[in-house]
Amino acid sequence: MFALQAKDHGLSDALARRLPLSPAVLEACHTGFEHAARIIDRAKESGQLRTDFEPADLAPLVSAMSQLIRESPETWRRHLAFFLDGLRA
Repeated sequence: MFALQAKDHGLSDALARRLPLSPAVLEACHTGFEHAARIIDRAKESGQLRTDFEPADLAPLVSAMSQLIRESPETWRRHLAFFLDGLRA
């Protein structure tokens, strides 16, 4: 997802909700969030994700990464690795 954001700043803006979103985009975001919630649950069940991470924690992460991609497009992958290391169980 973050690689797509780095390539498409419009997508990044939509995911970070920097712009007003159309009903269709809002629905797509909602659907994506539901998929992400299932992935989060499976990762926690498998013991790979810390148990205190909740789907609601994803929005601030997406927002932070969106800003980082904007400000430092050459280093976002390094910072994502820091985030992911911190989320491991």
